[in-house]
Amino acid sequence: MLIIKKFFRIKTNIAIVIFLWHLCFSVIYYFYSLSRYIDANAYYNISLNDNIEFGELGTHFIYYFNSFFSKNIGLSYFVCYMVYNLIGTIGVFALLSSILNSYKFSMSNKNKIWIYIFIFLPSLNLWSALLGKDAFSFLAICLSIYSFTNSINYFLFFLSVIIMLLVRPYIALAMFLSFVISMIFSSRYKLHTKIFLGIICLYLCSVFIYFVANFVGIEAINFYSLKNYIYSRKLLYSDSNAFIDITTMPLLLQLFTYAFRPLPFEAHNFFALFASLDNVLLLILFIKGIVNFLRKQKSVMLKNNLYLWSYVVIVWSTLAVTTSNLGLANRQKWMFLPALYYLIFTIIFSKDIVTTKFILKKIPTT
Repeated sequence: MLIIKKFFRIKTNIAIVIFLWHLCFSVIYYFYSLSRYIDANAYYNISLNDNIEFGELGTHFIYYFNSFFSKNIGLSYFVCYMVYNLIGTIGVFALLSSILNSYKFSMSNKNKIWIYIFIFLPSLNLWSALLGKDAFSFLAICLSIYSFTNSINYFLFFLSVIIMLLVRPYIALAMFLSFVISMIFSSRYKLHTKIFLGIICLYLCSVFIYFVANFVGIEAINFYSLKNYIYSRKLLYSDSNAFIDITTMPLLLQLFTYAFRPLPFEAHNFFALFASLDNVLLLILFIKGIVNFLRKQKSVMLKNNLYLWSYVVIVWSTLAVTTSNLGLANRQKWMFLPALYYLIFTIIFSKDIVTTKFILKKIPTT
């Protein structure tokens, strides 16, 4: 842990507090899972089988990953939970470092308070601390953000894409598409370089899209198949208590619903109330970001963060139009909220920003 906090340049006292805070949520949900059969139980129990092999992505990767600790090493369910807690904690370190190291050290304490409120949000720490795919996806997007801080770290970025590919290939596709967009519109590249790299990346994207379509169950890549798939996803959880009908909602309301609901007056149980209070804080920060965005120079903020803007637009809109379960939304929205709120902090505190370029470096030629 000391090596990790040193790599991300996190102060020791802050790192310890983050680790313990994150650990609390992991332990709480561990005990909660003992009284209810949830995904985490299945991930552990199935990993004990003798026929677990690495051959598929998504859920099957989690089975295989868990089997290394549960079957091969003989670790208990609780210790496996702690492994995922560590994975999520690394993600929190990467996110905090990305935000703090993009700003001047003279940032006011008032601004830092907003950042720490976000970092210590219960929802952020809960959903990144559970045994399952969410810890990996949270780590992947936070490493992706960190890789674009100040100047791009290609190794970390593609490592983050690979991690996301292992658990959620469709989000890894969004990451790669966003990377291609940021590269094509980068002012650092000459036209012939853009064309050459663009052709290669677009070819890889086409292969990626075909693979992801098969993974999610889209039989043919055309407008009607995609439309039918989206409609079926909207009705997938119609028998759930957390179901909400989004079929007649306009896009903006779908986006709002996915990111900020339930609100306190919609909470129907303790966990919904718990999530709704976090949503209020997220909404306040979001509104604050919009107000500041309207007051400041938009072209610079958009251009210098093109990868993250592209990623947020692609993932938020895709998940919002295909998810009708608020419980699922409150968990999976942390695949893009770290990027969204990194951008919001960039907007709110832009006067404190050190020159931070999200335009790709020119690749040296030999």
